[in-house]
Amino acid sequence: MGAMRWELVGCLALAWIVVALSIMKGVKSSGKVVYFTATFPYVMLIVLFVRGITLDGAYKGIEYYLLRTNTTKLLEVEVWSDAASQIFYSLGVCFGGLMTLASYNQFNHNCMRDAILISISNCMTSVFSGFVIFSVLGFLAKELGVEVKDVATSGSGLAFVVYPAAINLLPLPQLWSVLFFFMIILVGLDTQFTMMEAVITSLCDQFMYLRRHKSWTVFGSCFVIFLCGLPMCLEGGTYMFELFTWHAAGLSLVIVAFFQVVVVQYVYGFKKFIANIQEMDIYIPKLLHAYWGVTWLFITPVSLGVIFCSAVHYMVPVYWGNYVFPSDIQILGWFLCATSVVCVPIGAIYVVWTKGEKPLQSLVQPTSDFCPAHMRNVKMLPDKDISTFPHYSNEYVMTSEMNVDESSSNLQKPALV
Repeated sequence: MGAMRWELVGCLALAWIVVALSIMKGVKSSGKVVYFTATFPYVMLIVLFVRGITLDGAYKGIEYYLLRTNTTKLLEVEVWSDAASQIFYSLGVCFGGLMTLASYNQFNHNCMRDAILISISNCMTSVFSGFVIFSVLGFLAKELGVEVKDVATSGSGLAFVVYPAAINLLPLPQLWSVLFFFMIILVGLDTQFTMMEAVITSLCDQFMYLRRHKSWTVFGSCFVIFLCGLPMCLEGGTYMFELFTWHAAGLSLVIVAFFQVVVVQYVYGFKKFIANIQEMDIYIPKLLHAYWGVTWLFITPVSLGVIFCSAVHYMVPVYWGNYVFPSDIQILGWFLCATSVVCVPIGAIYVVWTKGEKPLQSLVQPTSDFCPAHMRNVKMLPDKDISTFPHYSNEYVMTSEMNVDESSSNLQKPALV
């Protein structure tokens, strides 16, 4: 692993300081920062696209991107596994961030519309990014006198090796390098805001007293994760980085997603889930209702199961370039993969153990606090009609006597007072 590269340590520390300062006040501060970090990369993409298509050889790269697709690759399981991992990364599925940020919305916010728009815009952004990348790769291939397929690569090698090498051949390479890496930094920070918000919200919801020390909780959590990132600042840190990229969020995400879909749609129930959506005053057309039923009940779980089984069957050892990681490091990689997945059975065993009587039955039934936060925080007055809260029993509403901290992530203003 070599010695520590202190310039990398400084960059890592600076990045975590920016993250901590941005989220220390909660979504009020991070939300304002995200307005810039989420939109400015699109400006950079457009600038790089305009510059890329004006380069000599750009058409060669775009032609390779659009017209010379190797359809036989669609028969390879690795392609579908990589595609699934890419979607999980770009959308942030199963990382917890989407659910955390959604919990701050008003109860009747149309989250279904958001899910559809974000998914479509995410895919369109990926397609547009392909033009930005392959226009520059076409230029690099022409400058080197080779085919585009010889310079095209995937993973971190594309972002940190091939693309910067192409930028270095452009006029004013310093300008384009600053723009490109500034865009990469903003995208990374934007993602990290969401990841850390999920961590901080979980800690503060589980340990209520931490809400009074939100800033210290944020800086403490960021400092701990900063220490965890120090091995990647060693001279051989890129190998550790590749090991994490390979195992930390690959198969584990597929497994967690499979559990989530199966438990929500089959254990809790598809009809109940649809009723919860409609309870939020979200209109679901019949065609969309049928689409959700087909995808959630059949296509998604089956696809995830096939991808997982195939990925395990065709799994190859972790490698970077021509270097194959030694066997003991391969085992370490599988431990990384298991750390997130093992939380599912451990959490289930803990809940069953502490539930007391009829633990299994209680796990598949909604609890009294499974309702909008404003309902839990409203005291039933004699002149208030229970029909104001459809689908919930009087027992559920009476639990509103409990005191809900105002910093709770899903607390809304009381609807009845």
